[in-house]
Amino acid sequence: MDDFPDEVFLQMFRYVPILDLFRGFYNLNSRLNRIIGEIRIHIHSVLNEEEQGYILPNICPEQIRSFCVYEDQYEFLKLNQCNNIRQLEFGCRSRHTHETYVHRQLIHVQPAVFPHLRKLTIYQQYWSSKYQQLCTVIFSNQFPVLKYVYLPYANGSCVPRIRTWSTSLNNVSIECCNKSMFYPLLDNLPNLKYFTCTLGTDNVETLEQQCLSLKTINLTTYDQDSLFDNRNLMEFEEMNNLYRCLPNLEDIYISMRCYYAIDEIINRLHGVLSNCQKLKSFECQIRYSRSSSPQISLNQIMNRYPLFRTADYATWEDSRNKMFRIQSRY
Repeated sequence: MDDFPDEVFLQMFRYVPILDLFRGFYNLNSRLNRIIGEIRIHIHSVLNEEEQGYILPNICPEQIRSFCVYEDQYEFLKLNQCNNIRQLEFGCRSRHTHETYVHRQLIHVQPAVFPHLRKLTIYQQYWSSKYQQLCTVIFSNQFPVLKYVYLPYANGSCVPRIRTWSTSLNNVSIECCNKSMFYPLLDNLPNLKYFTCTLGTDNVETLEQQCLSLKTINLTTYDQDSLFDNRNLMEFEEMNNLYRCLPNLEDIYISMRCYYAIDEIINRLHGVLSNCQKLKSFECQIRYSRSSSPQISLNQIMNRYPLFRTADYATWEDSRNKMFRIQSRY
């Protein structure tokens, strides 16, 4: 074994599963320990008990590039030493909701600790002053290379404290985004290209910027958890004003709740999508409760509009609503 250079082992170990690497080769001798400690480690999912026992006690924090924090399953006490992390995920497998779960180690998510962080995912987190401060840091220009962020929710409470907005973020997903945050994000993130969210408030606002570079938007415009029959949080007039400022959109997903007849819905939807001259694909899923005249079929209605003539569509019903989906790729 002494005849092989370190580079040979490093190349071989790249193809060995992480568990087998630490279970089969670690602590055989000091040289292998040193070589294993130089390998870049990516942990993309929750660790099982065996992986926790072999990997976490022996791994060198500096070699970790991706890590999943699951504090209800295990806790890696050296997380704040993982200065080379590129991707960091905070997950939760127990029966908690956003309103009750608190990540103890979220305090470590700071630019000084993770200067190379490119992707941050937080699935659940109780709203607190610390989480609010983290949102401020994320959307201000403090993480130098952060490109992607997924958050459980956000509102505009952090906006007044942001002096310089992030120039690195290009992909943002927020499970529940109040409009007090939705519009400032679109207005102020200069390199934002992909945005996904479910709206959390129904107050009407407008964009200040009139021509954004956004390429993809996935927007759910009704409160799926509401006790008030899935209330709609963005009406067609506001949506039309929004998409008028997004002429560079190439891909669109819209999920919404409507109270118009289906022919009126398709007419208004066509008006919204017609704002996007560079459109390459769209999918629109609509829940509605009123029908058009029974003499008019959905296919006849769609044939009235150039955007929908070649689109695929499907319809279905549940106990309370009728639904239809229109999708097309050019």
